[in-house]
Amino acid sequence: MITQFKSRESIRIKNIYEVAEGLTGVKKERWIKLSLGNATGSDRLLISNLFIDAKFKLREIYKKLSYYNSEINHSKKRIEIGLTKESLDQHEKYIQCLDDAVKEIHTELKLYGNCLLNALIPLLNAFFTDDEVIQLVGGSVKAAVEIKSTMDKLELKNKQEFVFNYIYCHGEYRWQKGRAKDFIDCERWEMPLFHCISDYILHEIENNPKLKQATDKKMEELFGDSMVYATYDNDGNIVSTEKVIQDIKVKDLLLKFKDMQAMGIVSRIKKEDVLDIDVEYKLRRLGDDFYQVEDKDGNSLGKVIKK
Repeated sequence: MITQFKSRESIRIKNIYEVAEGLTGVKKERWIKLSLGNATGSDRLLISNLFIDAKFKLREIYKKLSYYNSEINHSKKRIEIGLTKESLDQHEKYIQCLDDAVKEIHTELKLYGNCLLNALIPLLNAFFTDDEVIQLVGGSVKAAVEIKSTMDKLELKNKQEFVFNYIYCHGEYRWQKGRAKDFIDCERWEMPLFHCISDYILHEIENNPKLKQATDKKMEELFGDSMVYATYDNDGNIVSTEKVIQDIKVKDLLLKFKDMQAMGIVSRIKKEDVLDIDVEYKLRRLGDDFYQVEDKDGNSLGKVIKK
């Protein structure tokens, strides 16, 4: 069997035509022309209109998503209280309809994320100044100045990065009076560009094993000591926490854990002629009460479960 790997350019072109499927007529033709790199300065108005149109449509989509999720939660609480059989059937059908609608919305959001990252943002980078981008994205002028200053200090001066960095640094957030000063506390629809891009990136990472592995590795390098696994009760309250990655001595491994498969790491250690009780392993929590044992280089030695 021959495995064919797609180049980055072929993937970009495929994404462009996927977005074009949702358009018709002249709009479809002009979209393909712009996205394939045939845009000129005379297309600035079309580019800005497409971007603004996407921003406001995303705002409405996130409002709708918020409403559907609220209705689902409300209906589930009604079911927990207790209903007649007829009323229960109606609520379950209603929840199923809402779940289907939410799935359709997430599919639509992926399409917009693809459109923003692979077409509109590169076009804004190419044909608009920083100040024009700030006006199109919206948000606070003061915040825009602070973000630009931070980007300069970090030497993020590559023009191709500006639009993405500005959106990703919460450029569209409006720091209104009375709001928190150190974290974002607004509804998702108030920052539609940020959430759409974030959701799309996370989706791509989750569906690309190689990319996910690289991302997880980097996250562990940066935040491994502070990553925790939380256990919740039925009401969503945290009842316990445990570090995702921790060191464990061999004697504690033998006393507190057992193998999840035949001839696992615990069985192999017990069969050794000489046991060094000071040897340490890495213990990575994978789920409720089951873990992966790793050596110091992060190589898996087997899976175990609490006794």
